[in-house]
Amino acid sequence: METVICDISAFEFWRIPPVVRLLTGAPADDADLQRHFSRSEIERLRFDMVQELSLCKACLSDGAKWRRSGQVSQAVRDACLLLASGMSAPVDVLVGSAKDVHASTVVRFHAWGGALQVVTSMHLTDELAVTSPAFTLQQLAGRSSLIKTVMLASELCGSFAVYRAPAPIRRFLQRRLEAGGLPRYGGWSPCTTPDGKLSELWIREPLVTPAELAAFAERSESSRGRKRLLRAAELVCPEAASPFEVQMGMLLGLPKRLGGEGLGGFEHNKRIPLSGKARLLANRDCCYGDLVWGEELDLECQGLAFHNNQRSYLSDSERMTALELMGYQVLPVTHEQIRSPDRFDALCEIVAQSLGKPRKQKTASQMVATRDLRSQLFVDWHDLVFD
Repeated sequence: METVICDISAFEFWRIPPVVRLLTGAPADDADLQRHFSRSEIERLRFDMVQELSLCKACLSDGAKWRRSGQVSQAVRDACLLLASGMSAPVDVLVGSAKDVHASTVVRFHAWGGALQVVTSMHLTDELAVTSPAFTLQQLAGRSSLIKTVMLASELCGSFAVYRAPAPIRRFLQRRLEAGGLPRYGGWSPCTTPDGKLSELWIREPLVTPAELAAFAERSESSRGRKRLLRAAELVCPEAASPFEVQMGMLLGLPKRLGGEGLGGFEHNKRIPLSGKARLLANRDCCYGDLVWGEELDLECQGLAFHNNQRSYLSDSERMTALELMGYQVLPVTHEQIRSPDRFDALCEIVAQSLGKPRKQKTASQMVATRDLRSQLFVDWHDLVFD
């Protein structure tokens, strides 16, 4: 039976940019690898990874626990560079039953009696595969709160990934950026800080849709996490381009009983065609708004290096003026404004008024839910999967 990466490790894998997978997992004679990188720089990167990363070191060791893990051990060891580029030990893997679980410091076993072809979506090697984003999220939902499940779903259904590169990979990517840039490989591109440093935010197409999450949950062979995944699929707003957008969207859009403001009905990164004078002002045919309600209101995330998507960022005066010329009310919003309960309350008043929706005072239980929502939203997004 093939070894299947699952759970936390699978979520970490889906965060690894394709260019990093190419650098760490492709054979030396791979055409794409040779086209974009020199042999010497590939060898140096892989040497540094073996010397510095704990998972690589563990995979090169030879202990009794490795031997007891048998085929699973060998599959993980053979792909240690690829796996170490986005995860640390223990690596989560599926096994057919509880009797296949063995003690290991590097592999963490999860019993699964269902068909593997139903839950896997990509083969990493001949002997190693990874669970689909939907099954991965169901596993995590089984022990996560609904709010956290919606946050995780927002990344999978969004147009971003948060990838914290290990030190050797971060150094390599930064050198390439400074030397002329990274290839846009697999449709992913990195976001940089204003001073040209690599950030943890990468832009990509969504990995899954809310409808696909719901469909998977409906036919899932496992009941654990199924109901929570279904509910998260109903609540998630797809196409968010950063954690900032997710946080603002959940605060505004979730129902009050879950701590939100009940001001849903918006779209993340909505394409807005420009016409006439608006097109001339913006010097483009269209713009993308961060949170857009119909043809009325556009909220723009500002002031955060983490938000650096040139496709959707509309903070400059020319594009804001263009949207206002077309009848949109454009409100720039900072992260500090949504983190402060008082400042966010003032923002909600403006949004509700702009949408023509009356705003009622929250009940005591709704206020408790709001505090709980905030405590879960404002965390280190990279570590979300581990909490």
